Amino acid sequence: MWPYGFVVGPAIVGFVADRSRLPDYYRRAHVLACPAYHEVGVANVCVEAMACGCPVVACNTGGAPEAVLHGDSGFLVPPNKAILETALDMGIDLPYSCQSGLCTACRGKAISGKVKLDEEEGLSQSERAEGYVLTCVGHPLTDDVVIEIG
Repeated sequence: MWPYGFVVGPAIVGFVADRSRLPDYYRRAHVLACPAYHEVGVANVCVEAMACGCPVVACNTGGAPEAVLHGDSGFLVPPNKAILETALDMGIDLPYSCQSGLCTACRGKAISGKVKLDEEEGLSQSERAEGYVLTCVGHPLTDDVVIEIG
């Protein structure tokens, strides 16, 4: 089992045109999050990251369970599971209270990627426009979701 944790100030690399540099990025990364729903096969990025020793968190759909060994080379999470629920199941301590999207104790700012909220009443229209999300009712829609907590 590999150790995991949060790092303050995550770096967002973006698109890497020079593919020969990818192994260096994978080796320096703490984890690769790949929550995309793949119906057939497994995303190459998951296999590339694991080949470089980078643990992967992926949905347990499609071919991901054949490539990612849960608890060894990464973690498999069910689709449609809230970000907070997944983090708590993995032993990651995030702030929360009501778990229904009303108290906003779990509020964070999505600094990349897209998040779908089951409930939006806890956030004002301006907070939503600024990118704030609620992890207790938030679900990643893209594989590049990074949320700044606090």
